[in-house]
Amino acid sequence: VNPCNPTGVAMPAEHLQRLSTVCSKHGVWLAVDNTYENFSYEDEGHPAHTCVSGDHVVNVFSFSKAYGMMGWRVGYLAYPERLHGELMKVQDTIAICPSVISQKAAL
Repeated sequence: VNPCNPTGVAMPAEHLQRLSTVCSKHGVWLAVDNTYENFSYEDEGHPAHTCVSGDHVVNVFSFSKAYGMMGWRVGYLAYPERLHGELMKVQDTIAICPSVISQKAAL
């Protein structure tokens, strides 16, 4: 998580980029949880939130935290196109989903 929950520690951009480079070099997926992206406190000396991208990176985001929709459980992924088919297989087997009103509010 970046910034980390419950500690609030945010990873500096350089750290995330190094991690991304190592994962790419070794053919490993990097999943970055950006759930708390809007809760960074640069004024207090913490690093700004940073996203990394690449053909090996999946970024996870949350409307629930970003827009005060706690309990509504709505989020989204940013991922490489080549992963789409596999993610749809996983999504198809999930027996629960956000209510229709939650989905419409997020849009």
